[in-house]
Amino acid sequence: MPEDRVLLVTEANEQVASGHLLECAELARLLENAGIRVDVAVNDDACEAFKSRLGRAYLEYHEHVEKDFAFFTRLLHDVRYNIIVTNLREVHDSWLGHLKDTCRCPVVCIDEWGHRQLGCDVIINPMVDPYFWDYGGSTAKIYAGHEYLILPEMIAKYHTRDKLISEWIGRVCVSMGGVDKFGSTVKITRWLVENHPDMQVDVILGGGFSHNEELDAVIGGRDNIRRMQNVSDIYDHFEWADLAFCAGGNTLHELACIGTPALIVPTMDHEASNGKRFEAMGFGITLPKSEELTDADLSVGWGQISDKENRHGMMLAGKKACTGDGGRRCVAIVMGMF
Repeated sequence: MPEDRVLLVTEANEQVASGHLLECAELARLLENAGIRVDVAVNDDACEAFKSRLGRAYLEYHEHVEKDFAFFTRLLHDVRYNIIVTNLREVHDSWLGHLKDTCRCPVVCIDEWGHRQLGCDVIINPMVDPYFWDYGGSTAKIYAGHEYLILPEMIAKYHTRDKLISEWIGRVCVSMGGVDKFGSTVKITRWLVENHPDMQVDVILGGGFSHNEELDAVIGGRDNIRRMQNVSDIYDHFEWADLAFCAGGNTLHELACIGTPALIVPTMDHEASNGKRFEAMGFGITLPKSEELTDADLSVGWGQISDKENRHGMMLAGKKACTGDGGRRCVAIVMGMF
């Protein structure tokens, strides 16, 4: 009897960053723990630092799923999959139609945009803002909300630990995602150096960070600033910090789950929406988008978050909002389709 087999389709590049890919890496691990054989397909132009995070052998399509019909047609003729799961920046109904015509199996779309028809069987939308949950007349079964965001299972132990909120901010983490297209890390680090020169700072960079010379010039030889890239123990650094700077993607959810107060610097409109939603739940302060961010904005945000009671309230609100078990929920949805 053929073994149960799932295909995960994801992507990572200078625009998409690594969030979708990392979610698929965790979903693959959880499904394999449940006894399912998993293949992962990723774009061949993703940088090696991103692809290495999959932690496994992978299939490669050329550049973009909707352009490389030949790869998916050949693969789905050669291999029998029980379920296909896509986790892409954006997927369209025409490509899903081609996929379903070729594979004749259920398709799950992990999607974050909404507002269009998707001819799949199940939609999992992990956005915190209900605005993005609208799929019109789609017949797919929809699971929506930030409780479906797939985070690494290891975050659960950080969620259950007490997070110490110090009287003063002495340790800061700057983690602006896999790419940080607009160089927010440089802007934030420069502000910290100029305004809090003795602060202990961890600067954590993703695999697609490209502003290295500017950042190195800001850091200089300061031994109170640690510059790291693609760290495997990132949650230790998040827990260590009294305060973190982040964008509005997965890192925001991770900080909330751990309970580390955050100043949110969105890079895109949907990240600004995420930040405002978390702020409404009592976690974080959302600053202007990266391109518009000024030193004055950073000073105002710092002043608002410096109060210990404010940060203690954020810690409690973050842990209440994010429990870190989205992966388990998504696995249950996929397993229920066999």
